[in-house]
Parts: sequence; structure tokens; C-alpha cells
Amino acid sequence: MKFYGKYMIFMGITGNLMFFIQAYKIFTTHSAVSISLTAFLLSFVGLNSWLIYGFLLKSKPLILANLAGVIGVSLVLVGTLIYG
Repeated sequence: MKFYGKYMIFMGITGNLMFFIQAYKIFTTHSAVSISLTAFLLSFVGLNSWLIYGFLLKSKPLILANLAGVIGVSLVLVGTLIYG
């Protein structure tokens, strides 16, 4: 199970890289016209819920993966509010 925990940390963080890629595009193009603020707000709420759950369970994979997601989606939201 130790290997699988490390694997899930890697996959969780890798899976949430999509938010950083989207944020990069927003900040480099100075445009968030096609971004759905509602969708990213829902993602923000969901990721924060999972992050809190991870803290309650003291689950390192849940905490690290969802922390990466919260940071990434926060960047997208900030970019959307600035350039949207």
C-alpha cells in the first residue's frame, strides 16, 4: 500500500496540472474570455471539500493532490477575474 500511496500522490498532482496549464494560458494571452467562471468556482468548492476531508482523514495523498488543485484553480479564478 505504501507504493500505491506514492503513486496516488503523483497521479493526483499530475491530474491537477490542467489548472496550471489553463492559468498559464490566461496570464500569457491576457484573455479568459472562453473560461467558465461557474465551472471553476464549482471545481474550487469541490477541491476544497476534498482537501478538508484529506485533513480529517490525515491522508497525505488526498491532501497533496487537492492542495495542488486548489492552488491551480485559484490561479485560474484570479486570472479570470482579471482578464475575463
